[in-house]
Amino acid sequence: MWTNHVTLGTGALVVTAMLDLLTFALCVPYCETTDGKHFDILLEMVASRGRSLFKLFQHPSMAVIKGAGLVMRALIEEGTMEVAMRMQNLALAEGALPRHLLSALYTRPTDGRLLTLRQLSRHLIMLWITGHPIAMALLRRILPAGLLRFLDSTDTVPSSALEEERLNNRDNLKIAQDHAMKNRKGAQWVVIERQFKVVEK
Repeated sequence: MWTNHVTLGTGALVVTAMLDLLTFALCVPYCETTDGKHFDILLEMVASRGRSLFKLFQHPSMAVIKGAGLVMRALIEEGTMEVAMRMQNLALAEGALPRHLLSALYTRPTDGRLLTLRQLSRHLIMLWITGHPIAMALLRRILPAGLLRFLDSTDTVPSSALEEERLNNRDNLKIAQDHAMKNRKGAQWVVIERQFKVVEK
């Protein structure tokens, strides 16, 4: 039913409600409470309807575009390599890469919602071109060579060019390190546990 509404351009409330459900089930930070097995199944089910998800990027509502972008980000970041490659290929086939490039470069930060959409577009472009030579070749044909060389620069970004981060990001390495530190026992407890094991034998 959801894909029918997306294809026909009807049922905006149904589409929005489904995107909200997917956002809370798959997107950071809400997905922390989703069971791993259900998360993987839902991720694969949404990935199989990739064209419908890309069609939502043409929706007149910014809330729908943002929801579709967040779900797309979850598909690429949390899904398998196959899913990521499929989404990268669909981004080219459906024309989403140029559309988001336009949004990422020319959206003026007059409204907080537009700023969030611009940051999401920039993040999606990065996900779509990483490790995809065809998308990178398209970017080379669109952007001037000097600008592309500037993107590879190692210089630090001036503080005046930085903007407030409006997207929730998940640092898996930091989460794993924090979890390990929290569960790590002190050296004295390890010695005491060894002594108890010796006494029990």
